[in-house]
Amino acid sequence: MFLKSIIKLFKALNSNQNPKEIGAGVAFGVWLALLPSQNLLWVLIFSLVFFLRTNLGIMFIILALCKPLAFLCDPLLHTLGYAVLTNKNLYDFFTRLYNVPFLFLTRFNNTIVCGAFLLGLLLWIPVFLVFTFLVKKYRDTLMVFIQNSKIYKAFMKSPLISSLYNLAKKTKDISSAP
Repeated sequence: MFLKSIIKLFKALNSNQNPKEIGAGVAFGVWLALLPSQNLLWVLIFSLVFFLRTNLGIMFIILALCKPLAFLCDPLLHTLGYAVLTNKNLYDFFTRLYNVPFLFLTRFNNTIVCGAFLLGLLLWIPVFLVFTFLVKKYRDTLMVFIQNSKIYKAFMKSPLISSLYNLAKKTKDISSAP
């Protein structure tokens, strides 16, 4: 399972896919990893991903990698959520919001959910921009360096790898034919 994820990661990085889609996948993966998953807010953001141009494979990999570490952010998320939810200027807004039917299912009044939503929202653009830049840099420098290395060329010339590569290429050509 882990090896398949690594292969999917490199396949996406080396593919002709737009770097912005990969950056969006990372950003949504981080945001969903921060949010507790037993609420409607998580489901709404997760559903939103399917309507946007996002690399779902990368999103699921980042979600799986970051979710076990998200509890380390809980003290920060609680502090941020508590500060927002107890702000006297926002008290009437949150009271009206809580009285909207079914909106309470988002659990926005939970300090960790509120803090995670806000932190994820604040981090989304920087994470998106950084990873879009990193994917472009990887493709421009490191990928070219690897493909030109003697080790890579020798690896690709080995009979087993060469035949697997040609088989994969033929399969791709057949599946993309009109």
